[in-house]
Amino acid sequence: MIKMLGAMIVLSLIFLHLVLLGLFLSPVSFLLSTVEGRDDFVEPGMVPVLIAKGVEADIAEHGVLIFAEDGNLQRLVGGMLNLRFKKFMNEEEKVAVYMTLLEFGGDVRGVDAASRYYFKKGAEELSEDEWMTLINLQRMFKS
Repeated sequence: MIKMLGAMIVLSLIFLHLVLLGLFLSPVSFLLSTVEGRDDFVEPGMVPVLIAKGVEADIAEHGVLIFAEDGNLQRLVGGMLNLRFKKFMNEEEKVAVYMTLLEFGGDVRGVDAASRYYFKKGAEELSEDEWMTLINLQRMFKS
């Protein structure tokens, strides 16, 4: 009986480690879709360099904290995203996550959703001036 209980505990720990390793190695877009429940993400490298440099300063000053309030899986994935954001993402990935999580008021969240709402086209089609307009618009909503 005790041997069986010990074996079950060992198997549970191995399973937990595999789940955490899987979450850690999963693409950021998959983790964000699990937490956010949507799939309109800014891809690393999509943000114009000038905009990215300005956003990197915001990230350095404020950071990005990914909250998940719906259930244990979302909290676990949100925690994994926060860890990866703080310790393991390069600047390009941090900018992409940051731009995906920006709030523009109402139900508009993320640069891609905002570009579709305000400009009727995806973020990948925006000009640098349109990117700047969205960033300034978002700052109006933030204050």
